[in-house]
Amino acid sequence: ALEALKALIPWAYEKLELESTSEVPFLVYGKSWGGARALELCFSLTDDKQPLAGLVLACPAKCYREDWAECVSRLTVPVLLVWSKDDQVLDFKEGSEPLLAALNSRKGAGTLFAPAEEGGHRIDKIAAANEGIARKIIEFADLI
Repeated sequence: ALEALKALIPWAYEKLELESTSEVPFLVYGKSWGGARALELCFSLTDDKQPLAGLVLACPAKCYREDWAECVSRLTVPVLLVWSKDDQVLDFKEGSEPLLAALNSRKGAGTLFAPAEEGGHRIDKIAAANEGIARKIIEFADLI
């Protein structure tokens, strides 16, 4: 799955008619199980020296590593974390608190946490119910 995700990057640059992948850094987004895959993709891209600008995680599942600190320790880019307090799939408190602590312990990379009162496990509902969070999601790319 990781190789398939990585294959999308040159395809996207080709569609944008860019000469090389170094011209425009990109932003990775992942939600739920896709959040864990997004973390893995960021690790791989960092190892490959790809131009990564940031990561947006929406109520992410834990990556394959034992704890969140190990999952995010290699991330060197800004992260926007969005999670709804009424998430019935991945518990807000059990998931967001240790992840946020791990993200905040990184050196040199910022973390923006956007907790939502409602929206469940769906980013469209989180954004629709929380105008400020919708704005953060839209503007995050401009902030990094």
